[in-house]
Amino acid sequence: MYKTNGYLVAAVVAVLLPLQAWGHGFAGRRFFPATVTFDDPFVLDEFGVVGSHSRGPNDAGDTVTDDSLSVEFAKRITTPLMFALGTDVSHLRTPGAGSATGFDNLEVGLKYLTLESDRYEALLATGFYDDAGHTGNASLGAAPFSPVTPSLFFGMGMGTLLASVPYLRPLAVTGTVQPNFPLAGGQSDTLT
Repeated sequence: MYKTNGYLVAAVVAVLLPLQAWGHGFAGRRFFPATVTFDDPFVLDEFGVVGSHSRGPNDAGDTVTDDSLSVEFAKRITTPLMFALGTDVSHLRTPGAGSATGFDNLEVGLKYLTLESDRYEALLATGFYDDAGHTGNASLGAAPFSPVTPSLFFGMGMGTLLASVPYLRPLAVTGTVQPNFPLAGGQSDTLT
């Protein structure tokens, strides 16, 4: 039954995909793509869905299967300012212990395109994100507090920096720096 539902969802998504797609995140002639691990440094309109499947031991040593789907909706409010909403839905299965399905906390955020340099093929965006505590299923690990995350997104093409080394000019670096500050006593600050 579960596999049939997965095939049905995949078929519906394939039918709803657009026939054409356009890239986003340009600075000059440089394109900065979004990746599965972190967001691109550009402000955009998008609806993103990423699925994952993993198996591994939990703290008790039992093998847990985790099927999850991350969904994010982003909309530009003005040309340099974007609003975003996102969440994850997970289905956990542990042999002999049953299964559980539910949502993670809702993430709400703003991103502002701070710098775009066509000449230097560079982008810099700043953002502020918050995971709204108590909006997800606590039995699946949703936090009962709201961590706030100021964010710095960057992208730099090597076209002008490495002009004397033509074979390295296609390279670019993108990344994200995010300190996380939980709004609850006893929780640790982290840096991503």
